[in-house]
Order: sequence, then C-alpha cells, then structure tokens
Amino acid sequence: MKIHADVFHVTGAKLYYEVRGTGPVLLLIHGGASDANSFHFIVDQLAQTYTVVTYDRRGHYRSQIIDSTEEYEVSTHSHDAHLLLAHLTDQPVYVFGSSSGALIGLDFIIRHPEQVKMLIPHEPPLFQMLAEDDVKQASKMIQKLQTDYQQWGAAKAMNRFGQALGMGNEEEGMIESVPEFDGNAHYFITKEAIAALSYQCDLTTLKALSSSILPAGGKESRQYFPYICISLLAGFLETEVIDFPSNHVGYVMEPKRFVRKLEQTLGMYNIRLKKNLHSS
Repeated sequence: MKIHADVFHVTGAKLYYEVRGTGPVLLLIHGGASDANSFHFIVDQLAQTYTVVTYDRRGHYRSQIIDSTEEYEVSTHSHDAHLLLAHLTDQPVYVFGSSSGALIGLDFIIRHPEQVKMLIPHEPPLFQMLAEDDVKQASKMIQKLQTDYQQWGAAKAMNRFGQALGMGNEEEGMIESVPEFDGNAHYFITKEAIAALSYQCDLTTLKALSSSILPAGGKESRQYFPYICISLLAGFLETEVIDFPSNHVGYVMEPKRFVRKLEQTLGMYNIRLKKNLHSS
C-alpha cells in the first residue's frame, strides 16, 4: 500500500507522520513507550475504508524534541495533534487514542471540538476519575516502574509494568530492547508517566461533548486501573464502555478482531448522527 511519509514542524519539535488509504480521515494516537509503528498490524486494513493518519508523538522515535529538557504536558501533545490535522484537512475527523494517546485525545476534543467527528478513547489513564486510595496505588506503580528502569533498563521495566496492567507476564518477554523502543520508554518513564498523574481535564466541557465520545477498553482489562478510569468516565458521561478484544494493547494482541470492532464502533457515528437529526 502506498504510504505518504513526511515531517511536520511544530513549535519545539519535528513530527514524523504517515498517511495511507482513502476515505474519511482517521487519526490514531499511540500510547506511551511506543510510536506510530504500534499500529502496524491494523493500519493497512483500516486504510481500505479510511485515510489513516499515524504519527510519532514528540519525544518518540522519529519525532525529535528541539529542547530535551522540555517538560511533558498533555496540552502540548494535543496541540500538536491539532496543528497536524489542520495541516492535512479542513474537515472534522475520527480519532482513536490508546492509553496516554487517549488522554491526549480527550484533551484534544475539549480544546478543538470542531476538528473531531468522533473520539474513541481506549483506556486513558485519567487518574482524576479514581478514588484517592486508587490514585496512591497507581502512583506506587509508576514509582516502581521508575525504580525498575534505573535498576534493570527499559525492556525489563516495561515488561513488569505491562504485567501490572494485565499484558502478559515478565517471563513471556513481550518487549525487547531496541534503540527506538529504549528512547520511547525513556521519555515515557522519565516524563510522561509521572505527568499523567497530575493531569486534570475539563469534565464539564467533556460532558457537553459526550455525543461525540465513545469510551472503550479491552475486555480482559476490567480489573486494571486504565479500564477503571474509562469506566468511571463513561458513567460520568452517562454512557457505557465499549469492550474491545484482548487487553490494553488489543491492536497488537488480536489485530484482526480489533479492527473489526473499531470499524463497527466508528460506524456508530452515523447511527448517532441520524438519531440526532431525527430528534432535532
């Protein structure tokens, strides 16, 4: 399949992005310790129906940050998404965000609702939804991730962190150490993970946009805190979580089934649109 790859300059960074396929635009925002390649197993099938845009977020793999001391801000990443999409299209788009990419998606729709047809946030670590004791527990997990990173390096630390989120176990060696992964993991562990703990989104605005949001989570993740976060957010938005195949990274673990579910969920936009037209 033909892929258009390019670099887009934003304030403080150079964003590497890829575009493939034809049809309505679908932006995929990757999670922490990964990059656009994390969607490798699903992009070609999605591109049969959609113009699929993937990119390495600033600080990840091919997207360089000019100032390496720059602090992580969710709003900076959502602004990058806003600028990239404004560069590519003047029409509202579908957005799928995974994990911290879903957190960015939520911030993006709050700040730029005119650019979003439908947002599917898949297991965002939106800690403000959790009870105080649960936030403390999540904070301990991230502290352990940082300690493991200092002691064992990126691969082992992220394997242990993944196990704590229900993604296999350490012995399976799900993650291997390669230069691009090590760089992504360093950014996630030293900047992104800890910053997510203090992020607060505008829940009032989010609720006003609830008709454009379809909360999602992996059906095998229900007892882990990212799924709990999206479940509580869904309750606040007076809707339900749409269960996707597998776990926190179902698009890697069960890509074919994940794509079918994603396409089905994206199709719900048209159903909602028709209902809104009939009721108006």
